[in-house]
Amino acid sequence: MFKWFVKGILVGAANIIPGVSGGTIAVVLSIYNPLINSLSHAFSNWSKLRPHLPFLVCVGSGAVIGIVLFSKLLTFAFGMYPSFTNAVLLGILMGGIPILFRSNKHMKPTFAKFGIFVFGFIAMACFLFFSSHLTEDLSVAGEPSQIILFVTCAIAAGAMIIPGISGSLLLVIFGAYEYVLQAIDQLLIGSLAIIALASLVGIGVFSKIMNKCISQFPAYTYYFLIGMIIASSYVLLPSLSDLPSTILFIPLGYWFTQKLG
Repeated sequence: MFKWFVKGILVGAANIIPGVSGGTIAVVLSIYNPLINSLSHAFSNWSKLRPHLPFLVCVGSGAVIGIVLFSKLLTFAFGMYPSFTNAVLLGILMGGIPILFRSNKHMKPTFAKFGIFVFGFIAMACFLFFSSHLTEDLSVAGEPSQIILFVTCAIAAGAMIIPGISGSLLLVIFGAYEYVLQAIDQLLIGSLAIIALASLVGIGVFSKIMNKCISQFPAYTYYFLIGMIIASSYVLLPSLSDLPSTILFIPLGYWFTQKLG
């Protein structure tokens, strides 16, 4: 249970970094399948929820603590040592790929699976390309309407459980990231209630979709996720000038993932 708690902390910490996917971290730490399965039961079949409660409580409480404790630490790390921090995160992502290949007995490569892998890679590459251009064009938004806030947070929260897609980055793209942080920091109860309700709706819908994909097409889903993970690692690649000083930190992240995975 303590390992579940620690992994939850890492997932929570990842979710507050624009461009980093908490879903991807859940995949590489080998808690994505049980997390999606548990969330799916939580939102559809209460009678079957009880066996999943210890897992959900450990991971959920860890995620909350990760968001609270690591917000300032990660801000400091990315502000002072961005290259080293990115290198560790890149190693963490790469360490999850062998874990995914070991997670299902039907992972032998085929043309169909390779096609799914390429599709996942291209889909994530397109998302990163268009999101970077959209983010550059957005100015800081003021207080959004309640409907816009609800829809935006529902999509972002649901996206947080999809590996490779950063919910925080979506909030930036939609122009709501700073307002959400302000609502949390200043305890704006009305806005926080909307954000919480929207998050529950988004997570409930997306968890059922991902649970269905994994339960019915596990190998193809994993190949799709691997494609997304490899494409999303592009944003963490060190520059050529930083490579000599940061390259040793990539194996450190890889080793960390293998130990937790």
